[in-house]
Amino acid sequence: MNFNYSDRDLFGQQLLVESYWRKEKARFFPYNWGANAGIVASQSDAEVYGLRTAVESQLPSLGSASGSLVWGADFENERISWTVRGGARHEWIHSDVADSVAFGGIWQAGVSEVLPGGTLKYEDTLYNLGAVYHINSAQEVFVNFSQGFSLPDIQRFLRDVRGSYDIHNLNAQAIKVDSYELGWRADWESLQANLTLFENRSDVTQYYDSVTRAQRLIDQKERARGVETSLTYHLDQVWSLGGTYAWTKGETRQNGEWRDLPATRVSPAKTTAFVQFDQQSYNLRLQGMRLESYDAGNGRKIEGYTTVDLLAGESLPVGKLEMGVYNLSDRNYETLYMQANAAAPYPHAEGRRVAISYALDW
Repeated sequence: MNFNYSDRDLFGQQLLVESYWRKEKARFFPYNWGANAGIVASQSDAEVYGLRTAVESQLPSLGSASGSLVWGADFENERISWTVRGGARHEWIHSDVADSVAFGGIWQAGVSEVLPGGTLKYEDTLYNLGAVYHINSAQEVFVNFSQGFSLPDIQRFLRDVRGSYDIHNLNAQAIKVDSYELGWRADWESLQANLTLFENRSDVTQYYDSVTRAQRLIDQKERARGVETSLTYHLDQVWSLGGTYAWTKGETRQNGEWRDLPATRVSPAKTTAFVQFDQQSYNLRLQGMRLESYDAGNGRKIEGYTTVDLLAGESLPVGKLEMGVYNLSDRNYETLYMQANAAAPYPHAEGRRVAISYALDW
């Protein structure tokens, strides 16, 4: 559930309020863990909510330069051909974890144990700085530095531990990432294109402990670098075609050398292509996706696969109707997630399926 409110004229300023609430319940497929536990399954619940407010105020103009101030977050100074953005923020994250049944006690010892919960607290100061150079009315190049700060996946970290595990051990490691981008983008009348080079760096690495069956955070450098590009060409007023390509190489620093990250942490190269018919009241889109094979040298080789989808949408007098036929060719394959995480033989992906939705905006 989301609630967003904006006011474009609050005493001459702009107000933005964003709030969200999300409740999740996940059930994991039953599995035979052996003599201690027999056939077991686990379930996790999560509730997430948050609130963000921002007020943007216009600053006095200095010649041809104008700008605005977003309280406590961003400052913008814009000229005809050069745009610079920078800012700083301090972020606090609190996660309340309730007491739960320790799944690790069931499958390891066949006993029911209580895993004590608690409150995990994280905070850090983050900075960002970026610049855009407008080559002409259709093209621009950009460079950007930003810092991200995120909470680890608490459910994955605690799902298989014993009742004796202290969840506050997670509090010692927060994931802070430095991101660098360099790119070019263009928008002509019939052609849109962009190309972005990126690198993300962190001093913390996540890994899956096969002994305790829990996620771990360790002080180990990590980096991911790659390229993303997209191209869209409009044949006429209604027909268009295009595609995207993304390649990422992820590595972690271990024993003095860089080693490839597994597919649980970095996605193999992916290519997409589409052709689309778009009228004012309805649209039709045929799209394909190719995921390349990937081998990080950890015994988990990912076999690539290709899928094709057909999507359609029509605007009704009230609302919009959308339909999708996914995995149009009814291809038999195993998803990246299953190949990277599950035990062989891997469960097959869903076959051909149809989804229908109706949306109403007011």
